[in-house]
Amino acid sequence: TEKARRILFLRGREVVAQRERASDMKRRNGALIYNILPPHVAAYFLSTTRHHDDLYSQSYAEVGVLFASMPNFADFYSEESINNQGLECLRFLNEVISDFDAVSQLYEFSFY
Repeated sequence: TEKARRILFLRGREVVAQRERASDMKRRNGALIYNILPPHVAAYFLSTTRHHDDLYSQSYAEVGVLFASMPNFADFYSEESINNQGLECLRFLNEVISDFDAVSQLYEFSFY
């Protein structure tokens, strides 16, 4: 009947929209993981062959942990289409952290 075809058509459109939202969410989550973790660790956690109980660890002779804040970053951060739903804000934050890492490798800032 015509009514059944219309219902099937509308449900088909809903399924397509849900798949697009799920795909977008997967892309955004992946981008967030790659902004937080080193690429090889992010790839490990996002691999489909990894068991959900597997842990990732590496041993280092020396390690440092830095806790920092960026004043007013919450005012800067927004999820709008102009900044790709916030990904550009996270990319900027990642650049700041990467620049800090690069500067900390300079001789005048080393502990040796």
